[in-house]
Amino acid sequence: MKKNLFLLFGMLLLSIMTISAQNYVWNFGQDRILFPKGVQYINDTIVAGLTISSKAETNPMQIVQKYGREKSGVPSTYQYCLSPNGSGYNKSKDSDEAPRKMIPDKRYLSFKVNSNCIIKAHILAPYKGSSARLFITDGKKLIGTMIPNSESNDVFTECSVNYSHSNNNESTLYIYGNNTVRICYLEVKSDTSDK
Repeated sequence: MKKNLFLLFGMLLLSIMTISAQNYVWNFGQDRILFPKGVQYINDTIVAGLTISSKAETNPMQIVQKYGREKSGVPSTYQYCLSPNGSGYNKSKDSDEAPRKMIPDKRYLSFKVNSNCIIKAHILAPYKGSSARLFITDGKKLIGTMIPNSESNDVFTECSVNYSHSNNNESTLYIYGNNTVRICYLEVKSDTSDK
């Protein structure tokens, strides 16, 4: 009887862990099915769990073609161009270290999580010497900042940020920048390590 109860408890625990896990990969650089070249995102668009919020009729966000390569040398000629225009970041009022607004107005990416996770991105600075940053927030506070290598505007920088989920509800995480940043790869992976 105890053995059966233990087995039942183990199966229940495993199913709860599976349900609460979230793993996403958005490969802007290689996936022309989900992210076709030239599609302009004017309104909110959800692609495989990723919300693309442009809300901009002029100069909308889109997948652009520009040469870049991974650290491994693999070329990535397509990137998602995340522009700060209208996101709520204000160069004259915000520092490069932290924005004032934790929920951007427009030109941002967002996704939902329900457990601790690691957010990874391969990003590219718009030009050499740029102070470009990607901010990750939970709508209330800054979770982390991703900084591309400002010495290179053709080799992607691999960045990661850890998020500690503090409640039982689903949370929305936002990604936006203080400058134009190109992203070729974005991943969210459940973090099952002990904190």
